[in-house]
Amino acid sequence: MHAERGDPVRVSNRRTLGAGLNVRSQEEDIIMAQGKRADSSKAARERPAARRIKFPMATRVLVAKPSIRVNGPKPVRSGTKTKGAYKAGANGVHVFTFAELEPTRASSKKRGEYYTDTRAVVVEGKKIMVGMSHEKAGMGARLHTHPNDQFNFVLKGTLRVQIEGQPDQLVPAGSVVYFPAGVAHASCATADEDVVFYVCKDLAWSISGIPVDKEKASGPQRNVPSVRKFAKERRAAVG
Repeated sequence: MHAERGDPVRVSNRRTLGAGLNVRSQEEDIIMAQGKRADSSKAARERPAARRIKFPMATRVLVAKPSIRVNGPKPVRSGTKTKGAYKAGANGVHVFTFAELEPTRASSKKRGEYYTDTRAVVVEGKKIMVGMSHEKAGMGARLHTHPNDQFNFVLKGTLRVQIEGQPDQLVPAGSVVYFPAGVAHASCATADEDVVFYVCKDLAWSISGIPVDKEKASGPQRNVPSVRKFAKERRAAVG
């Protein structure tokens, strides 16, 4: 049997009901096979990588108002080292929804104490405090210290941090930065966007820090550059 153009054909073993034999040319077989390989390669290239948690997405879950509300005792906002923090376990409250709680300032505005405008919802236990903090784009905390260890887990945006004795570093969403007790450091949001981060500290001290230059300056760090500008500065320093 020959095709209309006189090319040899191959008879497939597959039969179609009521239609006799399924006949296909060798040329068509080759073209179809090549097409399948091309489609397979394209699918492999476009196949998404292994699924990972997107932390900005997690941020929306943590910060958004919950759809289900459970009536119960109100959290207590007293008896804490940090002014305006909530006391874990007081009044029988052990579950806290950050979006339903009022934030407090990370530092007062008194002369010699005012070094940041960071606001955070803080919950204190017996030995540890945790909080959800918000930092406006391009702003942050000037160099300061505190007697307690601190971990910041960035959920959204990028922090630019400075730790005594080290070059400035970027901490993007999904990363954790550690600030040792007694070591001077600064933490600011890059100009690209606001930063939301989860903070954890021991209760050797409150959420506040002690500004290093308290006799010379007052207020938060301002005009923090973008991630792109940071990269440019780093390349210039290395080169």
